[in-house]
Amino acid sequence: MATTIDWPLTLPQEIQQSGYAESNIDNLIKTQMNIGPFKSRRRATEAYQPLKGSMLLTTDQRAIFYTFYKDSTNTGVGIAFGSLSFWFPEPGVPLNDIKTKITDFSIAPVSGNLWKLTMSLIVLVE
Repeated sequence: MATTIDWPLTLPQEIQQSGYAESNIDNLIKTQMNIGPFKSRRRATEAYQPLKGSMLLTTDQRAIFYTFYKDSTNTGVGIAFGSLSFWFPEPGVPLNDIKTKITDFSIAPVSGNLWKLTMSLIVLVE
């Protein structure tokens, strides 16, 4: 039985609007014909949508994020270095979660106790 992994409630539940970006879903295979328009079909039954965003973390939240990112399925709370998907609060839609994976992230100091987490995610679209 698969374990459901949720974004920790102790981390920010919203991505900042500044720097937020969604990309289009590319789930088509296109074949050019000799005459006329191209033909297309779905690449797969599941697609993904790239999403980028950032949030501010305290030093304690930074440690929580690293634990969440690195932890394995032994505890059921981590995503094993990004290899597992998890439920994340959908940007701009309160009380709705989306299934995502982290493809890349960086953390940079802002000032004092604050850090900026910038993430690239893929939203798994069924």
